Amino acid sequence: MIFVHELGHFLAARACGVQVLEFAIGMGPAIFKHKSKRSGTVYSLRIFPLGGFNSLLGEDEEVELEKSEEEGPGAEASEKRLDPRALTSRPRWQRLIILLAGSFMNVLTGMLAMFVVVCMQPGYNNSTVYAFQYQDKYYYECDQNASYAAGLRGGDRITHINNQAVNGWTDIVNTISLDGTAPLNITVIRDGNKLVIEDVKFPVEKESGVSFGVVDFVTEYNEFGFFDRVGQTVERSFATVKTIYKSLVKMISGAYGLEGVSGPVGTVGTIGEAVSSQEVEGFRLTYVFYLFSFVSINLGVMNLLPIPALDGGRILFVLIEMIRRKPIDKKYEGMIHLVGMALLLAFMVIITVSDVSKFFR
Repeated sequence: MIFVHELGHFLAARACGVQVLEFAIGMGPAIFKHKSKRSGTVYSLRIFPLGGFNSLLGEDEEVELEKSEEEGPGAEASEKRLDPRALTSRPRWQRLIILLAGSFMNVLTGMLAMFVVVCMQPGYNNSTVYAFQYQDKYYYECDQNASYAAGLRGGDRITHINNQAVNGWTDIVNTISLDGTAPLNITVIRDGNKLVIEDVKFPVEKESGVSFGVVDFVTEYNEFGFFDRVGQTVERSFATVKTIYKSLVKMISGAYGLEGVSGPVGTVGTIGEAVSSQEVEGFRLTYVFYLFSFVSINLGVMNLLPIPALDGGRILFVLIEMIRRKPIDKKYEGMIHLVGMALLLAFMVIITVSDVSKFFR
């Protein structure tokens, strides 16, 4: 996923005429290096398989062309000439493309993985309620079921939860999982009429220090056509983006503790559990592709956050330049990104220690 992300930046930089000094996978000392004679780019593989980077000419400072002998003695007084291959010398719209390209590649890869998941399934659940769960069985009518007791009925097509539009089963499940720890207002279409079912209380479970709502009903099942698969891929991918942003808000607000956050080590552990779990017997490959899709989209979305050192932080500076119509002093911008990187690395160390500690509990 890191390779795909950095490849996006690399391809966009080359397309915009920016010199790529180094394309690296991993962090720490290099264990392999190769310099291209044609482009001058150094390709390297580093000892720690976490992260990666592109080193671009003029990434944090202006780069001047070296004065040639033909310019003569009067060249000192002439106006400085910037290297057109430097990132800072390119038009701001090109810099935005280069900065956005990494996240775009992650989201695109995640959507392709989601398409594979969809192609592995014979059909999909829509937004119309079908049956209600009680003690591991499903019933068309069930007074012991929480959502049925609150007024939800078979045939209801769910359109909104707490006044937020939901599109399809994945969005419904994700929304109830995140917000269902408190009573929810569910808007449905019943017999052609709009109806709001208030204060629906869903079962609540807790895992890894995080409480989440549990969906206690199923919706109607439809077989796939080709265009249905494309539509489901887009629908599930956007539902994933929505879930990531809502989870981030909950984490910032303190609803999720450190136990509910995972880094690279925790992610690998989760995928390993998915592969070996008896609960997903027969669906392991599908589940692994789904996790790959979620993590890839998550990487793309998180990198767009306006935090110094992340792509989103650099994008914010470019947008500020576009509004001010003049460049920001690269010295100060570089210092801000440096502090941001230090804080980001410290946070990653804390998360990694937390991930490792979970294996010994």
